Amino acid sequence: MNYLKKYKKKESKIKVRYIFEIIVAIFIIYIIWVNIDSKTESNVTEQINIEEIIQNTSENVVGILKNDISGNTIWGSGVVVSKKGYILTNEHIVGGKNENCYVYVDNNKKIKAKVIWSDNQIDLAILKVKHEFEKCEVLGNSQNLRLGQKVYSIGNPVSISFSRSVTEGIIGGLNRSLEFEENGQKMYLNNLIQTDATINSGSSGGALIDINGNLIGVNTIKISSVESMNFAVPIDIVIPILKILEKENKIEEVQLGIWGYDKYSIAEIDSNANLKEGIYVTNVEQNSISELAGIKSGDIILSIEEEKVGTLMDFKVKIYEKMYKKSIILKIKRAQKEYLIEVKF
Repeated sequence: MNYLKKYKKKESKIKVRYIFEIIVAIFIIYIIWVNIDSKTESNVTEQINIEEIIQNTSENVVGILKNDISGNTIWGSGVVVSKKGYILTNEHIVGGKNENCYVYVDNNKKIKAKVIWSDNQIDLAILKVKHEFEKCEVLGNSQNLRLGQKVYSIGNPVSISFSRSVTEGIIGGLNRSLEFEENGQKMYLNNLIQTDATINSGSSGGALIDINGNLIGVNTIKISSVESMNFAVPIDIVIPILKILEKENKIEEVQLGIWGYDKYSIAEIDSNANLKEGIYVTNVEQNSISELAGIKSGDIILSIEEEKVGTLMDFKVKIYEKMYKKSIILKIKRAQKEYLIEVKF
């Protein structure tokens, strides 16, 4: 009898344990299912959000048509960066200040545009059109970009028939430098963003955006001899320029007449170079404000108004931030000695 009671008691414990294990198993399965369902829902929501972001951004990308002096037609892209009618693009598409071209806006309406600012050293230009836009592109920050970060390229390859084409990719490199020729002279584009988001002829001047739809770069060039090596100019330089335009409705070009390298670009040219800081000046144009101030080839520019200079793009940004002044003070290093030089605009 005692044995039977012990057996029943043991059997009861086994049943309780068995039921408990079943409950735990069901709970674990439920948690896993909820997690998977949540992730699926999250992925779907994220996909929908990205599609909406790309759709909204693509509406800020326009087509640009330019006839050069030889009568050839140049086709490119641009990005609306102000509701007042300012459009950002590449200088190699539209040319220098006061050049004229055409822009295709809402439903491919063709209107005249004029270059109001350009800089061939960074291959950027800003157009002005007599057209009020309902919205414009949100400018991001290209200083905090990371390798492997997902990006999207939006442009108008080939012709208007393929307007607002979108490609996807990641950031494959930062602070890249490329050598090219213009009018028989060697030139360099520096501090570029490298990406595998495909661009083609006509995509130049188009938008490079992050997953939030912020404009982080302007597509400018690709290396045709290899696959998936496309480059964009970082957006940071445009921010101080647009601030001036929004306030003054005009902007003067700042031409210091200086050519040089930073620690990133000089490494591409001379692997033995040991530039740890500043901008190394390779050439100073005759009669430029820099030559008049006393800057020479071989100088290293360390700071502007006591603010350290890290890259060529950083140098440009700081110049435009301070161009409202009548002059700026540069700290330079020459033959291991430091000097302060005043450059008058």
